[in-house]
Amino acid sequence: MMKHGKIPAQASHKIINPKIPAFQQAQLALATDSREWRARSLLACVNSYGAAGSNSAVMIREGPQTTSSTPIDLLHYPLYISAGSMGTLRRYCQKLLGWLDDRKPPDDLLGSISFNLADRGNHQLPHTLATTTSSISDLKAKLQVAANSASDESTTPTRDPVVLVFGGQESTSIGLSKAIYQSSKVFRKHIDLVDKLLVQTGHESICPFIFQTEPTHNVVLLHSALFAVQYASAMSWMDCGLEVNAVVGHSFGQLTALCISGVLSLADTIKLITGRAKVMTEHWGPESGAMLSLQATFPVVKDILETTQAKYGDYAEIACCNGPESHVIVGSSAAI
Repeated sequence: MMKHGKIPAQASHKIINPKIPAFQQAQLALATDSREWRARSLLACVNSYGAAGSNSAVMIREGPQTTSSTPIDLLHYPLYISAGSMGTLRRYCQKLLGWLDDRKPPDDLLGSISFNLADRGNHQLPHTLATTTSSISDLKAKLQVAANSASDESTTPTRDPVVLVFGGQESTSIGLSKAIYQSSKVFRKHIDLVDKLLVQTGHESICPFIFQTEPTHNVVLLHSALFAVQYASAMSWMDCGLEVNAVVGHSFGQLTALCISGVLSLADTIKLITGRAKVMTEHWGPESGAMLSLQATFPVVKDILETTQAKYGDYAEIACCNGPESHVIVGSSAAI
């Protein structure tokens, strides 16, 4: 009824008992024919009255409307199967292979299969098959490999430490994929949370700028959107069960790392990022400076800097020693 927006006629109804008061007095109606069901939110009460006096009722409400009018198809879907032993994992893969061979589902059901496998997966179990798949045939191939390679030995594999790395600003736009935003509920939740806190503190909303590829000179907006993507990405991984051992950030990424590590709260991080960007905008001045990467040894770079200062009077210095022959120098535009 909710799916099609129609209320069918009451089954087997012929005539109303004349002793029953008019339904209109209680704002009720008995459907004698099929009619349209239109409302801001569809609600229904389902009753069950038992002959022995046991009664039950449940209220049902239609599901939320999706933000996209068309289904979103991903190029790859996650495949996650967990088990307590390698032997059990092998049997799970074999059983799923048998189901796929019997049912022969089309590729457009791959998303539903992926969701249901992940929904029943237990991330606490020590043995997993975790990868991505792009089609039913690809899914069967990966299940076949897992079914054949898994042994009956029940050993707990060692896990390499996970380190989240947050980069610095690389452009003057974000260009977040709207399809990713709409298809991932957990990712969208964190983007929306950052946007809500920004608006509540008197700042501009990051939407729709965050989806655009056009550059901006609004540093507050740019840095807010950059942080939102980094924060939402990290939180989505952790919400989905990823155990993180450490975080590290470069330049702007250090601010995101401070937030993800718990050193700063989300609200304080947003205050720091927007305040920092505002200071940069208002007090940076006409000379923004420049950076240059030099593929040379430290003595060569040092000699170049000393010669530059002696000859032109402009000062520059080494900002990063990335390797024996990889240095980044910074200074005024003229010096660089």
